[in-house]
Amino acid sequence: MKDLAVQVLVAIRERDAVVLDADRRAGRALTEMIDTGRLTAHEAARWCGDEVNAREVARLRRAAEATNPADLEGP
Repeated sequence: MKDLAVQVLVAIRERDAVVLDADRRAGRALTEMIDTGRLTAHEAARWCGDEVNAREVARLRRAAEATNPADLEGP
């Protein structure tokens, strides 16, 4: 059982790392959109369609700047 539990935990960590990397890439792209295009978060979100809102833009931009995954946790 211990080996299986370790497999579960490793898989979860791997998944989290992939998601964090994707969030960072999205955040960097959004930051570039906002900085170079002189867009607001709402405008950048509109460019991304229904997948992203202004709150998600802020979260993704924080992810792009985070050096520690714990930095992304809420209060």
